[in-house]
Amino acid sequence: MEPLEKYLDSRNVPQEVREAIRKEFDERRRVEEVLRRHAQMIDFANDTIMIRDLKDRITYWNQGAERLYGWSREEAMGMHVHSFLKTLFPRSADSAIQVCLRKGYWEGELKHLRKDGTRVTVASRWTLQRDEKGKPIAFLEINNDITQLKKTEGALLEARDQLEKRVEERTSELRATNDQLRQLIQERRALEKEILEISGMEQRRIGQDLHDGLSQQLMGIALMGKVLEKKLTQRALPHASHMRKIVELVNQAVIETRGLARGLYPVELEAHGLMSALDELASHVKKVFNVKCFFQCDRPILIKDNMVSTHLYRIVQEAVYNAVKHARPSEISIRLMNIGRRLLMEVKDDGVGFPKRLSPHKGMGIRIMRYRAEMIHASLEIGKMAKGGTLVSCSLENVKRRDGHEDGRGRNGFEDKA
Repeated sequence: MEPLEKYLDSRNVPQEVREAIRKEFDERRRVEEVLRRHAQMIDFANDTIMIRDLKDRITYWNQGAERLYGWSREEAMGMHVHSFLKTLFPRSADSAIQVCLRKGYWEGELKHLRKDGTRVTVASRWTLQRDEKGKPIAFLEINNDITQLKKTEGALLEARDQLEKRVEERTSELRATNDQLRQLIQERRALEKEILEISGMEQRRIGQDLHDGLSQQLMGIALMGKVLEKKLTQRALPHASHMRKIVELVNQAVIETRGLARGLYPVELEAHGLMSALDELASHVKKVFNVKCFFQCDRPILIKDNMVSTHLYRIVQEAVYNAVKHARPSEISIRLMNIGRRLLMEVKDDGVGFPKRLSPHKGMGIRIMRYRAEMIHASLEIGKMAKGGTLVSCSLENVKRRDGHEDGRGRNGFEDKA
């Protein structure tokens, strides 16, 4: 301050002017101190901060730049920045400069070469500096080292690619295994179907043989015995009563043979098909097992597909025999009805219900029932009723024709005759 005071004294500057000059001088010194501190803070910043002129020559190089790149301020000043740092642009240097000149800023990732020869990746932000007339004079460039971040991202991407590759390989293996399993299931189902068909064919053959062979022979024997009985009676021989008894036993054997035949080949032996077979099954159960059993079908329902009829009959037969063997019922009901576009068949009993656990041998019948239902595209449900007992229900859909009208017969060929 003393040189200023001497100068003011030598010029005889009035006191009020001196005060104004002192205030202006103090304010200028304060501003310079603030600018010095700000410049020092910028210089000490962790980020790389540099200023380059419009010809890309470095005019400012902070300590952050020295730490990142290894070049001192003296080495960097005046150097062409992109040649100095061997800059790699995502597109080109000219395109980045043109964007900055047009918009006033540019952002992107750059790769620079350090003094030790290693590459660094930086997130770079450029800001265009202008003079008081708006004319561009320099570029302020701030770079943040993201080399480790990019390495981490690269490692994560590589790990993701490896994981996706392993997932794809595993998925392919699972798909192949699934295809093999599906093939095995199809082969098993085909084998089960063939076994079931062979079993059904053998049962039908035996039933047909009983009906057409043994039953007819027994009927012939009964007729011959009846003729012999008449002759013995006419001659008043004592063996006539014995012959009558023999004829009665043979007739009973005919009835039982026909019953066996219907059990083995139930559906096609009668003109009324499934309804007649189920009615006879109910009568047979009542007579043989001394259990009240009845069949109910309010309106005639004819099923023209004999395979469907046979599977439905076998499902009912198995359900009824299971009830007799396991549930100890006093009453069993068999119902056949048509509800809307579905055929519903139910077997109910008032017994103790199925045991919670069945042995594999006992559970085979239920598995066969379910398989028979699948064979005719039906749904099978087995469950306990609220008031006790067991309900077995089998439901089939009566689908429409392609033109949208009811065919009267569905996928399974059943027809409501109401």
